[in-house]
Amino acid sequence: MQAARHDLVPISYSGAPGPPELDDEAALLLRMAVEPLDPSEARNYALKKYLIYLLIAGFCLGLPLAVFGAVSLSEWGLPRWVSQAGIWIALAVFFVFFLVMLALIASRGKAYRWLGLRPVARTGAAGEGQEFVAMEGVRLGRPWEYGMLEKEHFWRCRRPLPPFQIAYVGGAFCADPMALAALQSMLAQIPPRRHWRRLRISGGPEGLRTARPAPLAKYSVHDLWLAEKILETLRQ
Repeated sequence: MQAARHDLVPISYSGAPGPPELDDEAALLLRMAVEPLDPSEARNYALKKYLIYLLIAGFCLGLPLAVFGAVSLSEWGLPRWVSQAGIWIALAVFFVFFLVMLALIASRGKAYRWLGLRPVARTGAAGEGQEFVAMEGVRLGRPWEYGMLEKEHFWRCRRPLPPFQIAYVGGAFCADPMALAALQSMLAQIPPRRHWRRLRISGGPEGLRTARPAPLAKYSVHDLWLAEKILETLRQ
């Protein structure tokens, strides 16, 4: 049975310096890669995230301003068709921005290939309340699955484990009292960071499973890093 949030006990951070790659997405990807990965590719992968943020900001702020500016052209005594053409040009430009953003998001998906995962061939779509496994592969001798359940993304390793529950709540890792002392000690060495927001991890006879809301799926490599750290601690 899954422990309720209020049953979890906060784990005090020991103050030990964490692995430096946790604060550098490119370095973390290089550390996690199990297939050949050029450092320049890892750096481009990290930079694409900021380009996506820039395009989102430009789309949300620039589109209304551009359309408003184009509409205002008619107030300058210009023909109405000039204003209408300006609106269509603004919409076309920002549509291209949107397509570029989608292309950048799709290209960042190559990270799963470097992590040793491959798409799962499926027919049809998962029904409501059903898991959809999108990627699977073997890393360091462990079978991994990456997928979605409704509005959450998850990692799963089907290795039997002693039961435990972990969650990152209020800026600290929390664990249920049944979690092994070695696991709690390991979590005390992990610095509190925004990377872990709303992360939940559970273990049991069916294996280890992480869960995170879809908007925070950008930290999926961090989730895998911590999940493997847990398995190493439990000698699995």
